[in-house]
Amino acid sequence: MIEINTDTFQPLLTNTPDELVLEVQSMICDLVDNDRAERARRLAGLLVHMRPDSADAWALFGKLLARANEHADALAALERAASISPERRDVMLEFGKALFRAGMPLQGLELIREVFLTGWDQRRAAHAQDPTTLEAGAIIESIQKMAAAIGGDTRQRS
Repeated sequence: MIEINTDTFQPLLTNTPDELVLEVQSMICDLVDNDRAERARRLAGLLVHMRPDSADAWALFGKLLARANEHADALAALERAASISPERRDVMLEFGKALFRAGMPLQGLELIREVFLTGWDQRRAAHAQDPTTLEAGAIIESIQKMAAAIGGDTRQRS
């Protein structure tokens, strides 16, 4: 694969037509589906240069970095995504998981709790909550079970 000097070509990359960006995103998904994660990660790295202000691009890059166990880089990418779109609960959930994996479990858990609490709709049954809320709840439940098994406490203290 040809390596691209992104510093030299940054003006061209950021002016990539939207149609081509969508095609790159589609290629990344196809590569992931076909177990070609390394190539998908490299393309996602190029994607963030094409759309440096896109939370979606940074979140996708961060998730792929996390799958490759590159936790520090994943954390940086997801932090960037979170700074671009702090209102996006799906992005904040991925950022919380990255904090947890990067050795900051308390900060990660706090962010995951926040995602859960802001998404929980009391008018709906538990199974009818949105997918982000359900995932956040499942993570919290798993952590609580692990903590209980080792005698810890993850509940908030007043």
